[in-house]
Amino acid sequence: GMYINEIIVRCLNLSDEKLLELATENYKKVWDYIESLKNVQDPKAQKTILIGTVFTCVSTDGKLSDKEYRFILQVVGDYSLDEAIKLAEDFNCEETRTVVRDFVRKLPEEIKEAYVALCVATLACDKRLKNKELKFLSFICS
Repeated sequence: GMYINEIIVRCLNLSDEKLLELATENYKKVWDYIESLKNVQDPKAQKTILIGTVFTCVSTDGKLSDKEYRFILQVVGDYSLDEAIKLAEDFNCEETRTVVRDFVRKLPEEIKEAYVALCVATLACDKRLKNKELKFLSFICS
Protein backbone atom coordinates (compact mmCIF):
# COMPACT_ATOMS: atom_id res chain seq x y z
CA GLY A 1 0.00 0.00 0.00
CA MET A 2 0.91 3.63 0.37
CA TYR A 3 2.84 3.23 3.61
CA ILE A 4 6.04 2.55 1.69
CA ASN A 5 6.13 6.17 0.50
CA GLU A 6 5.58 7.48 4.00
CA ILE A 7 8.42 5.31 5.29
CA ILE A 8 10.72 6.55 2.53
CA VAL A 9 10.05 10.20 3.27
CA ARG A 10 10.48 9.60 6.98
CA CYS A 11 13.75 7.72 6.58
CA LEU A 12 15.29 10.31 4.29
CA ASN A 13 14.60 13.02 6.87
CA LEU A 14 16.14 11.24 9.83
CA SER A 15 19.63 11.78 11.23
CA ASP A 16 22.01 8.84 10.95
CA GLU A 17 21.54 8.07 14.62
CA LYS A 18 17.73 8.07 14.42
CA LEU A 19 17.81 6.02 11.24
CA LEU A 20 19.87 3.37 12.98
CA GLU A 21 17.43 3.42 15.89
CA LEU A 22 14.48 2.98 13.56
CA ALA A 23 16.15 0.09 11.73
CA THR A 24 17.15 -1.64 14.95
CA GLU A 25 13.69 -1.30 16.44
CA ASN A 26 12.05 -2.73 13.32
CA TYR A 27 14.59 -5.51 13.01
CA LYS A 28 13.77 -6.56 16.59
CA LYS A 29 10.06 -6.51 15.78
CA VAL A 30 10.49 -8.82 12.81
CA TRP A 31 12.93 -11.07 14.64
CA ASP A 32 10.65 -11.41 17.69
CA TYR A 33 7.81 -12.38 15.39
CA ILE A 34 9.91 -15.05 13.67
CA GLU A 35 11.03 -16.43 17.03
CA SER A 36 7.45 -16.51 18.23
CA LEU A 37 6.56 -18.90 15.41
CA LYS A 38 8.42 -21.52 17.46
CA ASN A 39 9.85 -23.30 14.43
CA VAL A 40 13.25 -21.79 15.04
CA GLN A 41 15.53 -24.78 15.54
CA ASP A 42 18.64 -22.86 14.68
CA PRO A 43 18.43 -19.16 15.53
CA LYS A 44 21.68 -18.28 13.73
CA ALA A 45 20.45 -19.94 10.53
CA GLN A 46 17.08 -18.26 10.83
CA LYS A 47 18.76 -14.92 11.44
CA THR A 48 20.98 -15.47 8.42
CA ILE A 49 17.91 -16.05 6.28
CA LEU A 50 16.24 -12.93 7.63
CA ILE A 51 19.31 -10.82 6.91
CA GLY A 52 19.68 -12.49 3.54
CA THR A 53 16.17 -11.44 2.64
CA VAL A 54 16.98 -7.87 3.65
CA PHE A 55 20.03 -8.01 1.39
CA THR A 56 17.83 -9.26 -1.43
CA CYS A 57 15.61 -6.23 -0.97
CA VAL A 58 18.38 -3.68 -0.72
CA SER A 59 20.86 -4.93 -3.27
CA THR A 60 19.78 -4.64 -6.85
CA ASP A 61 22.82 -6.50 -8.16
CA GLY A 62 24.10 -8.55 -5.24
CA LYS A 63 26.27 -5.63 -4.17
CA LEU A 64 25.71 -3.11 -1.41
CA SER A 65 27.60 0.07 -0.71
CA ASP A 66 30.08 0.02 2.17
CA LYS A 67 27.78 2.29 4.05
CA GLU A 68 24.83 -0.08 3.60
CA TYR A 69 26.88 -3.05 4.79
CA ARG A 70 28.13 -1.16 7.83
CA PHE A 71 24.61 -0.03 8.60
CA ILE A 72 23.14 -3.54 8.48
CA LEU A 73 25.98 -4.97 10.54
CA GLN A 74 25.36 -2.36 13.21
CA VAL A 75 21.70 -3.34 13.27
CA VAL A 76 22.12 -7.11 13.43
CA GLY A 77 25.55 -7.49 15.02
CA ASP A 78 27.50 -10.79 15.17
CA TYR A 79 28.30 -10.96 11.46
CA SER A 80 31.58 -10.12 9.80
CA LEU A 81 31.74 -8.01 6.67
CA ASP A 82 32.92 -11.05 4.69
CA GLU A 83 29.95 -13.12 5.83
CA ALA A 84 27.63 -10.29 4.92
CA ILE A 85 29.11 -9.86 1.44
CA LYS A 86 28.89 -13.58 0.76
CA LEU A 87 25.32 -13.61 2.00
CA ALA A 88 24.31 -10.76 -0.28
CA GLU A 89 25.81 -12.58 -3.24
CA ASP A 90 24.18 -15.91 -2.33
CA PHE A 91 20.79 -14.29 -2.08
CA ASN A 92 21.08 -12.44 -5.37
CA CYS A 93 18.98 -14.47 -7.81
CA GLU A 94 15.50 -14.58 -9.29
CA GLU A 95 14.56 -17.68 -7.34
CA THR A 96 15.41 -16.04 -4.03
CA ARG A 97 13.46 -12.94 -4.97
CA THR A 98 10.32 -15.01 -5.45
CA VAL A 99 10.83 -16.79 -2.13
CA VAL A 100 11.46 -13.50 -0.35
CA ARG A 101 8.40 -11.92 -1.90
CA ASP A 102 6.21 -14.80 -0.76
CA PHE A 103 7.74 -14.70 2.72
CA VAL A 104 7.09 -10.97 3.12
CA ARG A 105 3.59 -11.13 1.67
CA LYS A 106 2.59 -13.71 4.27
CA LEU A 107 3.70 -11.56 7.19
CA PRO A 108 1.02 -9.90 9.30
CA GLU A 109 0.53 -6.29 8.22
CA GLU A 110 2.34 -4.75 11.20
CA ILE A 111 5.36 -7.03 10.80
CA LYS A 112 5.42 -6.43 7.06
CA GLU A 113 5.58 -2.69 7.69
CA ALA A 114 8.43 -3.21 10.15
CA TYR A 115 10.26 -5.34 7.60
CA VAL A 116 9.83 -2.79 4.84
CA ALA A 117 10.94 -0.01 7.20
CA LEU A 118 14.09 -1.99 7.97
CA CYS A 119 14.85 -2.35 4.26
CA VAL A 120 14.09 1.29 3.46
CA ALA A 121 16.19 2.50 6.38
CA THR A 122 19.10 0.47 5.06
CA LEU A 123 18.69 1.95 1.60
CA ALA A 124 18.35 5.45 3.02
CA CYS A 125 21.54 5.28 5.07
CA ASP A 126 23.56 6.75 2.21
CA LYS A 127 20.98 9.54 1.97
CA ARG A 128 19.73 8.65 -1.44
CA LEU A 129 17.26 6.12 -2.77
CA LYS A 130 17.51 4.99 -6.34
CA ASN A 131 14.38 3.96 -8.18
CA LYS A 132 16.00 0.66 -9.03
CA GLU A 133 16.46 -0.08 -5.34
CA LEU A 134 12.84 0.66 -4.57
CA LYS A 135 11.44 -1.39 -7.41
CA PHE A 136 11.78 -4.67 -5.57
CA LEU A 137 10.35 -3.29 -2.36
CA SER A 138 7.34 -1.94 -4.21
CA PHE A 139 7.08 -5.34 -5.89
CA ILE A 140 6.96 -7.25 -2.61
CA CYS A 141 4.50 -4.80 -1.12
CA SER A 142 2.10 -5.05 -4.01
